[in-house]
Amino acid sequence: MHMVEGPDVKFICLTCHLQQNKKHPKPYFGFYSKGEPTLSTPPTILKSFQHAIISEVAPLPTALLHLHLEGLDQAIGLAQVAMLHSFLQAYFPQGAYNFSKLPFNLSTPESMDEYDKKASHLANTLSAYSRVVLFLTTHSDEERGDLFTGYINDRPVASKVLPFLQLLLTPLSKIVNGSDMVFYVCGSVVTNPQSFSEVKEIAQQFTPKSMLLFDAQHLQLASTVPYLHSLLDSTIIQGFPVSSAARVALDDCGMLGRDSNIILLICQEEGLVVKNVPN
Repeated sequence: MHMVEGPDVKFICLTCHLQQNKKHPKPYFGFYSKGEPTLSTPPTILKSFQHAIISEVAPLPTALLHLHLEGLDQAIGLAQVAMLHSFLQAYFPQGAYNFSKLPFNLSTPESMDEYDKKASHLANTLSAYSRVVLFLTTHSDEERGDLFTGYINDRPVASKVLPFLQLLLTPLSKIVNGSDMVFYVCGSVVTNPQSFSEVKEIAQQFTPKSMLLFDAQHLQLASTVPYLHSLLDSTIIQGFPVSSAARVALDDCGMLGRDSNIILLICQEEGLVVKNVPN
């Protein structure tokens, strides 16, 4: 014990160690003096990381943006994202947090132009935030995997995934890059090979840090809230990497696994990584 009690000894948590050495991994010793390990052998870590119980303020300015189909019923995504917003904002008592909702209807040139102007303005505003989380809520075609883009004469219009997401995300590209995206969409966008291929193409084009999708044919949004609550707590508040937090959140909220598989896309320097959580 006396080896770690010296005046020059500092403790480095596992998350900070992983972030500092992610390009060139090194063994974790926990205690360091002048950059060198104090212990002769790495400590034994018996369990996976746990949620910190003393966190009060998240370290980085954070924005939560909900992109949703215009005219959606309150129970379809809006209420669930509002609950997650209420959870997050309590960690930013001094500000440095923004919650925005941006409805879209991309079915006519006029509505597309209106959306483009609002989205561009919002991107300029939110570009000042270090962390951005985007939720996308819309309907999907169960057979083709297409996504609903809007309405013409009160009739829904669906589009292939690639052109739709390009229109939706291009004016937001400066904040999509490096963001975390959650697709609040039923599972045909994953289970249809062509649609999922186009989602991956969008990930490579706009380079968000991560994309999270569900493959349930009829996604029960209420069952996702505890899972996403835990995920946002681990990533936004605690600072854990999304690749690990996605699995641990499922341990916290196992009921979601009975309704849907979870697919995580992670953009790395080496390329796009596709993971099936909890694998």
